[in-house]
Amino acid sequence: MTTDEVFIRHMVDAIDEIDVILHDISYAQFVSEPMRMHAIVRLFEILGEAAGNLTDDFRTKHAAIPFRDIIGMRNKLIHHYFEADL
Repeated sequence: MTTDEVFIRHMVDAIDEIDVILHDISYAQFVSEPMRMHAIVRLFEILGEAAGNLTDDFRTKHAAIPFRDIIGMRNKLIHHYFEADL
């Protein structure tokens, strides 16, 4: 398995977990449950970190995917968490 494949697996796993956690809940439920909110934020951090570790070649070959935005979201959640608007 290549390094890119490992990080893509991390991304897919995080997306799958987000889907499970948010399945059939309303926004009101989401924002009223801090543990659920923190879990989702952490999973978005994982998505961005994994995206940032993909090779430039992989990101170039898959230019339709907004990797810069994904990585930027992670950076905002890590470094400017106090500005995050859930």
